[in-house]
Amino acid sequence: MQTTDFASHRPAAHARGALLALALVLAGCATAPPEGDFRGFDWGASKTAVKDGEDAELIIEPADQLIYHADYRGLDTTLTYRFQDGRLVQARYLNRERHADSNAFIDDFKRIKGRLIDRYGLPRTDRRQWRNRLFADRPDRWGEAVAAGHLVYYTQWIAGNTKIVMTLHADRLQVAHEIVFSEYEQSS
Repeated sequence: MQTTDFASHRPAAHARGALLALALVLAGCATAPPEGDFRGFDWGASKTAVKDGEDAELIIEPADQLIYHADYRGLDTTLTYRFQDGRLVQARYLNRERHADSNAFIDDFKRIKGRLIDRYGLPRTDRRQWRNRLFADRPDRWGEAVAAGHLVYYTQWIAGNTKIVMTLHADRLQVAHEIVFSEYEQSS
């Protein structure tokens, strides 16, 4: 009677199972928002709850906003929380870095985009739009193109009930790099 040693087949089966489990965990991590919807706060939180729980340096407190100096993934930013009817509905980072070369803002954009991809997975929308192609063949001048309003970068993610939009665009002949997190209601 011939016997089969099933024990010798177990390591491969366990390895496949472990790889499958790891893949599922990583897939879940790629799209899951952090604890809370934004910086530990849930959409709908009160202004008082955000003010009491935020560790960044408060700059000003207009009626429907809280504005802070904050570090976002290594960038010096202005962080603005926006409230509607007393509940948190949006938060925005504005890159405050100063660069002599406008192309450095494109580098910032790409670096933050990579980190957002690491956290939320591939973006739902990712585009570079030319409004005037004057510098399109000159990558060394794309920062100038952004500042002049000729080029816009736009990237968007949906993660749970949070919409994330990162843009690089012109604002008064300067480069504006913004990352906006807002409440997202999925339609049925």
